[in-house]
Amino acid sequence: MSMRFSMLALLAVTTMASLGCGGAQNAEVTTVEPPAQASPALATPPPAASAPVSGEAAIQKLAEGALSCGLVDEEIDPDCAGLKAWLDEEALFEDDEASATLLTMLESSEVKRRILAIEKLRTSAIANDKAAVARLAAVAKKETNVLVARALGGAIARADMKQLGLGDDLRALARHPVSEFRQSLAFYLLRPNQNDVTLQVLVTLLRDADPRVQREAISALTPTTESTDAVCKLAQDQLDRSDDLAGEAHKAAATTRCKGIHATVVDSLVGKTADPTKITNAVGVDYALALERACNADVGTDLKKKAFGVAKKLSDAKVPDPNTRRASFHALMRCDPAAATNVLGALSKDKDPFVADAAKKQLDELKAQSNK
Repeated sequence: MSMRFSMLALLAVTTMASLGCGGAQNAEVTTVEPPAQASPALATPPPAASAPVSGEAAIQKLAEGALSCGLVDEEIDPDCAGLKAWLDEEALFEDDEASATLLTMLESSEVKRRILAIEKLRTSAIANDKAAVARLAAVAKKETNVLVARALGGAIARADMKQLGLGDDLRALARHPVSEFRQSLAFYLLRPNQNDVTLQVLVTLLRDADPRVQREAISALTPTTESTDAVCKLAQDQLDRSDDLAGEAHKAAATTRCKGIHATVVDSLVGKTADPTKITNAVGVDYALALERACNADVGTDLKKKAFGVAKKLSDAKVPDPNTRRASFHALMRCDPAAATNVLGALSKDKDPFVADAAKKQLDELKAQSNK
């Protein structure tokens, strides 16, 4: 028997004895604990869906906060945090997708949603898109909220409706039932797009039943509009007005760059001020401003002296409106500073303290300028 076999046999006998094969179990045998098993790992929950950071969903989510705000005089409460968050956001509204979303919001029957949309819509982003501008015109025709209508008037004016083939829509919108829409349309109409269609629409607005619309249409003829022959003719035609907007018409004409218009304005005012007792606040202050602007232009000495004579008439005590009298002081100074000194000196002693005080201040200003 080999030594390896003998050792194995001895080991087997010893093992059987220790296990109590027919005998008592050894109490000192140490029980070997099984290795501890790691606790099963808890399943990691899927990450929560993050809020959209761009696109229609993000815009609608932001809008919900503002839609919870109340209405105050047809406007969303300006102190509401939801509205402030909407107005402060910029990045969401920079792409074309945003414009499409905002147009859809404008088509909503919910006025607050339309208010939010018009606050963020950039006309420049859709100005060359006929389909988008047509949608804009369609919602404008139905709009009744003053705030939204006013903003839509400006938005429509900034689009080149003639080039887009939407001239008929523009003509129809000139008769929009909300005056604020027509006022805004009139004010912005010629500034970005002057053509035969916009000029035709402006004439309609100059004849509007609401004087407020007429006033804005007159103001459209000012320097921000190119002084073309057509614009100059309209500006000159407005000088024939005899209503409360006659002053506005003269003031607007005096700010244009139309050839010879300043002489026409001054000559017209010579006639308009023939009877000082009939000069009211509605026209008088604007007459004075028109004279001041005429003398600020590159005109000759003779015309300035004529304008000075009209301004002096506006400062006269026979004029019943003290605001007109005070407004004339600047025209006096612009048209003939030297002659203005004597006139203002006399006016500084006027019976009306409101007029006298203003004359003293203007006189001091003249003296300060002459001492420089």
